[in-house]
This record gives sequence, C-alpha cells and structure tokens, in this order.
Amino acid sequence: MKKLLVFSFVAIFLMMAAGAQGTNGGTGKWLQPPDMEYGVNIKSTESEPIVADDWKCEDPREIVDVHFWGSYIGWGIYNSEPPLPPPGVDAFIIRIYKDVPAGADPDFPYSHPGELLYEKRVTEFKERYYGTITHPDKSYEHKFYYSLDLPEPFYQREGTVYWISIAAVMPDGSEFPWGWETSTAHWNDNACRYWFYNNYWEEILPSQLPSWYQEHYRTVDMAFELTVEFEPPPPLEPIKWQQRPDMEQGVNIISIPIMPSQNPVERGTVADDWLCLDASPVSDLHFWGSYPGWLENEPDPTGDPPGVEAFRIQVYSDAPATSPQDFSRPDKLLYEVWVKDFTETYVASIFHFWDEKWEHKYRYDLDLPRIFWQKRDKIYWLNISAIPKNPDYLWGWENSMDRWGDFAVRGWYLDPDNWWEMIKHPYTGENIDMAFELTTCEGPIKWLQFPDMANGINILSLDPVVADDWLCIKGKPITEIHFWGSYLSCDGQVHWEQRNPGPPENPLPPTPGLSGFWISFHKNVPAGVDPDMPWSHPGELIKEIWVDFKDVKEIYWDSVPHSTGPDGLIWWEHKFYYIVRLEEPFKQEEGTIYWLNIGATPLPDSQWCWGWETSKDHWNDNAVQGSEEWWEDLGQIYEPPIDMAFLLITEDDTDYCEGDFDRDGDVDGSDLAIFAADFGRTDCYFTGDCEGDFDYDGDVDGSDLAIFAADFGRTDCPCALNVP
Repeated sequence: MKKLLVFSFVAIFLMMAAGAQGTNGGTGKWLQPPDMEYGVNIKSTESEPIVADDWKCEDPREIVDVHFWGSYIGWGIYNSEPPLPPPGVDAFIIRIYKDVPAGADPDFPYSHPGELLYEKRVTEFKERYYGTITHPDKSYEHKFYYSLDLPEPFYQREGTVYWISIAAVMPDGSEFPWGWETSTAHWNDNACRYWFYNNYWEEILPSQLPSWYQEHYRTVDMAFELTVEFEPPPPLEPIKWQQRPDMEQGVNIISIPIMPSQNPVERGTVADDWLCLDASPVSDLHFWGSYPGWLENEPDPTGDPPGVEAFRIQVYSDAPATSPQDFSRPDKLLYEVWVKDFTETYVASIFHFWDEKWEHKYRYDLDLPRIFWQKRDKIYWLNISAIPKNPDYLWGWENSMDRWGDFAVRGWYLDPDNWWEMIKHPYTGENIDMAFELTTCEGPIKWLQFPDMANGINILSLDPVVADDWLCIKGKPITEIHFWGSYLSCDGQVHWEQRNPGPPENPLPPTPGLSGFWISFHKNVPAGVDPDMPWSHPGELIKEIWVDFKDVKEIYWDSVPHSTGPDGLIWWEHKFYYIVRLEEPFKQEEGTIYWLNIGATPLPDSQWCWGWETSKDHWNDNAVQGSEEWWEDLGQIYEPPIDMAFLLITEDDTDYCEGDFDRDGDVDGSDLAIFAADFGRTDCYFTGDCEGDFDYDGDVDGSDLAIFAADFGRTDCPCALNVP
C-alpha cells in the first residue's frame, strides 16, 4: 500500500509537470492535486450538501473535461485494501457559478458562488481506484480518480474567477455517500458547501474537519483538474538536412569565390557534403557565418555587420575516397547561382579562449533563385562563398557541432584538375563539418527527426521496446520508414568496434547484423488520461509488421567519438541509417498523433544487440520504453527532452516543373528564352550555370529538351516564389 501511495505522489507531480490531458485529449489548465497524506473527503451529493471550490481562468480556451478525486464515506474503513467493487455513483452534477468576492455580500463576508452559469448531469465517466491512506484514528480511506467529458464545453473569460461544484447522484438505498477529496494546493479562499434547505453557501473551515487535518492546514480546498481542448505543438519545420552551428567553440572559415592571384592555398572556397534522403528538390538554403577580425575585442556587436554583397552557391557531385588515406571531395560542378537577396540575422557571440577573441555569429536565409534538382541516395557537395561589402572584413562560414560523411574541404575547382584539402579546427586540430540547413517546398517527407550527431546516444530497443510519437500532417499513407541506430552489447555496456575510429581513418568490418525488426504503429494515449502513467504513451495497437533483415537497407552514417568511458579513453559509436519499405502502406488520419515502435531482434547466439538513436529534434512529449503493460518516460531516465531519430516517407505525387527556371509559377516564353540560350552547350561542368541541364550530365541536349517541352505552357508549377 505504501508503494501505491508513493506512486500516487509521483503521478500527480508528473501530471503537474507535463500538463495533464483529458479523456478526449484535452490538456490541463488548472490542477489542485489530492492530499494523499492528511486529506479527507467532504460529502457532496444531490441530497445535500453540495461542495464548490474556486479557480481563475488563465487560459481562455473552453473547458472540455473535468477530473477530480473522491471516496465513499464510511466504506471499508477497517480494511487496508478496498473491498472492490466500490459502492458506485449513478451520475455527477457539474455546476459552474460566477464569483461573489469576499466583502461583496454583507450577509456572507467570505467569497462564495454566485449566479449559476452552467449545469449538466453526466452519467458517463471513468472511476479508477487511486490509492489508500491510513488516518491517525487507524481508519482507512480508499480514494478514487474520476474523469469525465462535459456534454457541452464551458466558455470562459480570461482573468475571471469562477466556482465549480461536483455533486454525486447516489443509487437508491446507497449506504455510503460520496465525498469530494481535499487538496494540498490552496488558492484564493476556502471551499464552500450549499444547503438547499437553508438556501445559503457555508464557508468550510478546517475547524469543521478532523483534528489531524486542522493540525496541518488553515485552509480548505478541493482536489480537481480542469482541461481544455488539446492543441498539439506545431509540426517540425520541413527540413531536408541540417548541421547545426557549434555555439561553444565554433570557428569561421573564410570562403571566397574567386581565387586570389597570390597565396591561393591560404584562402579558398569551402565545401561540405550531404546525402539526399528523399529526392525532393532543394528550394531554400540556410547557413551560419561571421566576419573574422570584426569587433574581436568586443563581447557584443555594435551597429551593422560589415555585410556581404553577394553569395555564390554551388553544388557538386561527389568524388568518393579511393583509399583509407584519401578523402572524398567535390567532383563535377552541377549548379551555380549568385544571390544578393537574403536575410542576415544576429544569433550570438562566443569567446574563443584559445586566442582570447570574440566571434559574432549570424544566420543567413535565402530562397534559391533556381531550384536544385537532386536524386535520392546521392551524395552532393555544397559550396558557399561570399563577396564582402568591406574588403577589410572577409566572410567566413561557421563550422558545425554535427558530423556526417567525410569532413569539409577547402580549395579550388579547376576542372579537371581539382585541388582540395580537409579543414582542421585551429584549436582542437580536429577535422570539421560546416553549419547549414536545406529545406524544400514539396516532397515525400512526412516527418523527420534528425539524429543528434553531436550529443546523441543509442537506447537498446528489444524488450523493452522504444517508441516515439509524431503528428500526421497531410493524411497521406506511410510507404517507407527510415531510422538511425547502432550496435552495442546486449547488456548495454560495450559498443561494437568502439576502439575503431572508423572511416576514413580505418574501415569497419561487416556489421553484426540482426534477425530483423518488429515495427508497430499505435494510437496515442495523451498525458493525464492514464493516472498510472500520466505521461503520453502508445495505446491501442493499430498495425504490427516483422521485417526480415535481408529486406532492410543498412547504410553507414558516421562514427562519433565519445570520452565517457571508465578508462578515460575515447571510444567510438558507429551509427547506421536504415530504410524499410512497407509492403502495405500505413494509412493515417490528418491531425492525429500516432506512436512508432521499433524493436530489433539480434541473430541467434550473437552478443550484439541494437539501439535506436536519439534525435536533435524535440516534438510534443518524450520518447518511452516499455511494453503494452507499462511504458517508462525516457525523460525520467535520461536528460530531457528526449526523442528518437526517424523519417517517414510517402509517395511523392508532386507534379514538379523543372522548366520553371525563374520560379514564377509557370513555364512560359521567359523560360523558353533561357533554355534556348543553353541548348547545345557542352561546358556545363565548367560553369555550373546551364539551367537547361536537367539531368546534370554536363550538356543541354535532346533529353533535356524533352523535359522542357513536357513542362512548357504549364501555369500550376509548385515551389513558386512570391514574384511581383
């Protein structure tokens, strides 16, 4: 029984912390939890008296659910366990009143309910045993938790004080009347009770309650919770790729578009690679940068930054490393645009302790004037370089806290004789990646929570299994599930090949592999609905599938160093990217929250199990771990918030217009003029500005003409900019 009591306290605390939710998906707006140590029940029935307590509207949304705690007076008082089933209640009458403030009524100087605003009889409600406490007089009180949906919402006004009464309609001949439980929380004035016969509201004082209550409280308040309609957080931003800036010891790397006549090796143009996950086009670009040497002795920037006249954006194909001593680098120039229309936003200033200088970081956002069309599962290189407004302060691209693939490079594109070198951090001496973000206008991505490549961990997912939630945005069925994970011993103590730094320094052996994955989809149980597990968690099973490992595509993602080993040595976690194509798409409903469970079954006699990787992105509630009977909030085990890394894909039915070069929503004469000027060119890899080279094969020929001809005349092109 002590365990039940302790759990009740934990449950209440978590409900208060998470914002408990109602039976129909409401979210908490007012909570006065029950007193599970000295609390008592106060009779509140339609045969009088009825009890009421006040609250203040701080959220103007209408109230849709009411939750409260109560017990049966005199029932099972000599039993340490409740003699279930309880006596029962036929219905509850919910009334809401205006407030009569203290001093406003000369006959009754205390505050109390006034004009009746709302009254409903509710016969459908949930009653669940909550816990038992022992009173100092050795009697037992068995408390219950009640949840009900209001037949009609109660509309309220922000900043207004109201009173709510909850009265039970008892079955005929009932021996044990129902009582409303007192709360540990006090707000405003004491609760009141109404006597029909005398037609007045009486203030309930501690002196009217048992002596043990009087010893601990000088006020009387009731245990209840009011919830409003649940509004899920907005969906995550539709990002295709993101490498976050390093805001602790990040540096800027000067990136200029034109090779200087002297010392070209000391300064170059900078590039970093990314993987196309879904084949949707790149329409927008976001990145971070700063001005080396500008106000380096000042902690805060004053005035406007030196500024950039124009950015040159280039995209290259990938030249993979050919040996462990080699590194991948940009190959063919596929795309080039110059951009003068962009926003520059100050982000923060960080102090470089190694050279005692300040660096003032900015974020840049721009729409690409010409879309970059990419192909799924292809690696590309992004080059961002700048022409500064002030030649005394060149612009530098910021490095990232995240890792992926091979490291960033600096050099010059001199087709066919390219010169590139990897970039090292000036303080740590480590190779770096650059900070940028790619977004799209359309595409098949339904949901993406990117892996945390800086501070992420993997969590064993077998038994118990790990699950995370997402919001269906457009209602299209899921055809593919992509996720990230890594191998570790089944006791979670050792990671596979943890002393091997991995590529490019040292290739990895074949992975241990798995028997396969159990993947399941579940309905959502919102926070607060289940008093035993007040955090949100998976509910009813909708669909479960087994995927044999031979039907899973496993791709090496990257190797991340850690320094948390007991011996103080660096060890490595080798992360992998998994693609599962569903034989039967998972159909879902727009605006609905679902849960995804992914559990891995190791091979027989294998010492290696599998862990799901955590994400840098947080949405709604924490991920959980458990089974149908019990789900543990992972935010109570690891530092919250904690979410898992996964990507949901649907069929891409977007009818793109590759011929809409100027992004004005149509393919017309202006686009034809651009294509005609390009037609017949064979130098596209040298310049990157062949807009008609749709297939990026270095020329504009008949195959490109066929694509343009199919688009010509269209006026419904997606991804158009707001062109005046």
